This record gives sequence, C-alpha cells and structure tokens, in this order.
Amino acid sequence: LCSPDFLYHVERSDYLDEHALAARLSYFFWSSMPDEGLLQLADAGKLRDAKTLRAETERMLNDPKSQRFIEDFLGQWLNLRKIAANDPDRKLYPEFSAYLQDSMIAESRAYFRELLEKDLNASYLVRSDFAMLNEKLAALYGIPGVSGSQIRRVPLPADCARGPFLTQAAVMKVTANGTTTSPVPRGAFVMARFLGQPPEPPPPNIPAVEPDVQGATTIRELLDKHRSITACAGCHSKMDPPGFALESFDVIGGQRDHYRAIRNAEDAPAPRGNIDPFIGISFKLGPAVDPSGVLPDGRSFNSIQEFQKLLAADTQKLLKNLAEQFCIYATGRPVGFSDRAEIAGIVDRTQKKGGGIRTLIHELVQSRLFLPVGPNVKPPVTTPTIINIAATPTRRTPPNLPVTIDVKVSAAVKPTTTVATNSTAAAPPVARPPVRFRLIGLATPDRLDDLRQELTEIPEIQLVDLDVEKQEITLAYDFQRLYPLAGANHQPQPDQLREQLSNLLKRESRGLFSLKPLLSESREKLRREEIAVSIQDCKACCLCVYHTAIKVDGVEQAAVDGKTGRLTVWLDPTKSDLTPLKDALAKAKIEPAKP
Repeated sequence: LCSPDFLYHVERSDYLDEHALAARLSYFFWSSMPDEGLLQLADAGKLRDAKTLRAETERMLNDPKSQRFIEDFLGQWLNLRKIAANDPDRKLYPEFSAYLQDSMIAESRAYFRELLEKDLNASYLVRSDFAMLNEKLAALYGIPGVSGSQIRRVPLPADCARGPFLTQAAVMKVTANGTTTSPVPRGAFVMARFLGQPPEPPPPNIPAVEPDVQGATTIRELLDKHRSITACAGCHSKMDPPGFALESFDVIGGQRDHYRAIRNAEDAPAPRGNIDPFIGISFKLGPAVDPSGVLPDGRSFNSIQEFQKLLAADTQKLLKNLAEQFCIYATGRPVGFSDRAEIAGIVDRTQKKGGGIRTLIHELVQSRLFLPVGPNVKPPVTTPTIINIAATPTRRTPPNLPVTIDVKVSAAVKPTTTVATNSTAAAPPVARPPVRFRLIGLATPDRLDDLRQELTEIPEIQLVDLDVEKQEITLAYDFQRLYPLAGANHQPQPDQLREQLSNLLKRESRGLFSLKPLLSESREKLRREEIAVSIQDCKACCLCVYHTAIKVDGVEQAAVDGKTGRLTVWLDPTKSDLTPLKDALAKAKIEPAKP
C-alpha cells in the first residue's frame, strides 16, 4: 500500500504508452480511471491517432463527468476551494449568507462551462457581455429582471463590469479577508492567475500594510507611504494597479463607490443600495473608492471598465497563461523553461483557429507537452527558431546613446568598450550601464538558449553578453522600469541592484536562474577540474549533480553537460582537494563514469 506504483501515476517523462495516455486523458477531464471506451482504444493501439484523440477529447468534454474537471480546475486555478476560509464581518456585510456563497461558486462553474461549450476566446476571462446569474446574485450585482434559484445566462449592458472571472463575487471573496480589501493580494492574484506573472515575495523586515477598519484612511493612502520604500516600489508598481481597479468591489463582490466603515465623522448610516429591506444595517459610509491607476507600460485607467478593456486587448498573454494553467493541471508538473516554445506554438495554433478556450484544450492534448514523443515515434517537423540577440528588436532596446560600464559590483568588474546602438534618433537615456554577475543555475546549452529568449521578454533587462565558459552574464538595466518611484539622482547600491535583477531573473525563469556577485578571486586564480559522471541526459539528473556540487565547501561554481556526462567545477585555490566533492557525489549516489 505504500508503493509509489500504487499511490501515484508512474509515467515516463519522454514517452506515454497507450494505457498511460488513456489514464492521463481520463484524470484530466473526469478525475477518475479510464472507461471501457478508452481502454479498448488503448488495447487496440489507436488512441494516439490524432483524429481519435480529438474525438475522445470531445466525447469526454461532452460527458457529464467533465463537471469534475470544471470544479477541480477552478478550485485550483482561482483558489475557489478556499472560498469558505473566512466569513465576512456581519456588521459590515449583513446581506451575506451561505446561500449567496453557494451561488458564487455556481456562477463561476457555470461561466466556465459556457466558455467551453461556446469555445469563447480568452478575452472573456476578464471582460464579458453576459453573466451566469440567479436571483440572489443578480440582487447583489444590481441587475434587475432575474428571479429564481436557477443559474442561467443573462445578457449585460455594454458598460457593465460583471460577468467574467475577474469581477465575479467568488474571486472577490477569496482575495479578501472578510472585513477589508487590499489592492496588494488582489493585484498579486491577477498577476499570477490571469497574466502568469506572479510577483516576488516581499523583502524581509518590511511590515504588511494594515487597512484602517475604522474607515478614516483609505488603503491607497496607506500604500502611498509603503511604496516610498525603494525595496517595495518595483513590485508594487506592477501589482498595485490591478488591485486598485478591483477596489471597485467589496469583500463579498458587491460594486461600490465608497468603503463601508464602522463609524464616520457624521455617524450617518450608509445608503441601503441593493440590500434586502428586511435586513437591518448598521455600517456607515466610509471614504470614496478610487479605482484609477497606471500600468507599468504607461497606460492609465480611471474605472474597472477601462481596466478590463486594457486587459482584454492582450488576448495572447491571457491565452498563454491559461495554456500553462491547463498544462500544469493535466500533467501534474510545472511548466519548465524548455517548454516555452511548445506553449507558444499551442497559443499560436489556437489563435489561428479563432482563439477559443475549447480549441486551446484540443491543441494542448495534441501537443508534445501532453503527449511526449518517445524514441520510436517520429516527432513532427518544426522549423527551428534562430534568435540573434544583437539583431532582434525588442520593446525595451537600450537608449540610442552610448553607455559604458561605471557601476562596480566587485573588484573584478572592469570597464569595457562602449556599447552603442546604430540609431541616430534622439531618445532620453533611460538605461544604466551594464553590469556583470555570476550566473547561478543549471547552465546547460539548451537552457541557456531558453534564457536568451526569455530575456527578450523582460522589459527591465537586456542581455549584453553571456560567457558560457565562465558562467558569467552581463546585463543592461532600464533604470526607470526597475526603480519606478526613485528619483532621478538615485544610485542603487551594488547589492540592491543585484537583488532586484536576480529576483526578476529568478521569477521569469521560474526559479532556474539567479545572480551572484562576481567571484572574489579571478577565474585565472581558480582551479578548474572536470569530472566524468554517470548520468542520463535529462534535466532532473543534471540539476541533481549541479546542486550536489555547488553545496560543497570550496566549489565556487559548477556546470553540468548531460550529453557528455561532464561536471566542471571551479575550486577555491585554498581548498583544491577534490575528496569532499567526490564524497558528496557518492553520498548522492552519483557514480563516476566508467572508462
């Protein structure tokens, strides 16, 4: 009973046989074992056929058991499993009830079912012209003409913010604490769940912002003081705008123009609004809500409706994130750095077919992320993507003025030749001189290629040089993006700059890479050794060897090449004995290569 083969689905990482594929399909859509139809196709060896796979996907989505997929996926993706984690304050929200909470969950599930059945595009995640409502929800939302307990599709006027997941009451409740709302958790939720850009954890020793439950001070006023801390400004400039837009909704998802408060200066009761006349109210009218904000790219909004339009305009980003969420749910593993090209292909093919969410699921099931290509299966022919860092235009190319290195991270940093662009157009110098760091991570050739591509998507950073041999990287950074609230004369300290850039790189590479200061000793003084180890050419094995080596005292840096089975280490000259390293490898059951 303790055997992993009994407790888990044991799958090869590079290939799924017919029965493993049947199980993956069944647990994806039904959260249960394969039925007779799937097993018969697996026995006959026909399940892997593209047409059969598409037909089975359709059959399973149309089956009533697919409701399990809707419930489980939304429970994990939108965190709806925690909707009952807290109860709203009865003094502030007397209209809340268990029936209303059940209706919230039913709305989200019915809406997702509608997206699947109608194959609607990703913009409907954040903006919609319809909602799935019953009478209780319609009363909360202030939408007339809906009666009865049955959830049904209700058309909405053009200026209504209701309908999509972004503004549903269930999402508003799971992102609030029961008494107050804050732009910080709601903004972080939007970034992570809808945009696929989870923010970094807060710096240590920085206290959380506590809202004023008495209603004398708005959360925006409290955050303005918090954002003045330089260490907090970078993340808050991205995280707060979505949160400010969602301040249009209270703890239980009701739309508001003012906060609710226990008391106010006039001690006057708040307007009843949509609250049932038989429910007594005692809360007061608090400060006005300001849902305006400015996105990091400079676009501004003054209302939740304007914010929805800005988000809905970038359907590719919404679709890419949803593809990753589906992939994580279907395969049981996070999307890796090397999966990004396949994800991009899934999104592109979906976009060409109309961008529908049901189409996205079909493309995922037909992809190599869901159906790995084994050694006996001929992979599809694809055109390789060649990325030229120097020639590829990006939206955050460094300024058109020459820049030189004048920031020293350590004594090993030396001035280099001037780096200039070819353009002669005048432009304000927004970038600062490039700086060099140690690159910490599993720097295999394929991952470095992924890293180069990933850096083109990070607006704060540009790659200047990547020395594979020395495992060092030179980056230019956009000062105004990296420190949006800092003054023009602000000069970041080397450690502060490295931490900012390292956090960006670690977040965008999903924890695979980070930065360290340059070595205290130059490369010429370090002792370089190569050790042949018996490992498979897989990322997990290489990562195990890398982490084992880098933790050994005296090992300053390490690199692993899985194809040749070569471990390269750079040793502190005062601790050049290889015995501790070999002992650590042996303890980790990493054997030396046989002659």
